[in-house]
Amino acid sequence: MCAEELRDYYDVIASGYDELYGEEQEYKYKHVYLELGIKPGKRILDVGCGTGLLLEFLKKQGLDDYELYVCLEPSLGMIEKARSKVSDPRVLFVRSSCEEVVFYPGYFDHITLFTVWDNLRNHVECVRNLSNTMRTHGVLVLTRITRSKRTLDPRIMLDGYGFRLLAKSKMIDEILVYEKVGNKILK
Repeated sequence: MCAEELRDYYDVIASGYDELYGEEQEYKYKHVYLELGIKPGKRILDVGCGTGLLLEFLKKQGLDDYELYVCLEPSLGMIEKARSKVSDPRVLFVRSSCEEVVFYPGYFDHITLFTVWDNLRNHVECVRNLSNTMRTHGVLVLTRITRSKRTLDPRIMLDGYGFRLLAKSKMIDEILVYEKVGNKILK
């Protein structure tokens, strides 16, 4: 699917997304934040935030001690659903993708890509942008469909872009947790 088709698909399913995938997503969130003990940072970038399920989970678990939470999502339908759930001035919604948007260098200390990797069109551009926008010692959480053969293995790229693997597990999806160890800006 091209980027426009994918965006249109998520626009269509936005109203029923939570019912379709909410339980599966929460299972991953519990594993990362409760079982692995990963702490969300003060400046969070939620790539592919969808309907805001992670945002809801963090609040429910009392893990919402952030200064800023940026919901990055290309689907207007998903953003509208997420926005309808939140009235927190610390939350900002950006309609774009990680391949297209550029933030301040070293700005975020926690970046998530739950169920996003397999939908990316340009993995190199996304990883470059995320590497540049993440501060040193920031944490990147990424999940990918383990049976997918059509996408690049993220470990190959992340190791070369200044990230060090902290944790890896396999559940519904493969879950990878990285720490940013370098601070060089990539062109």
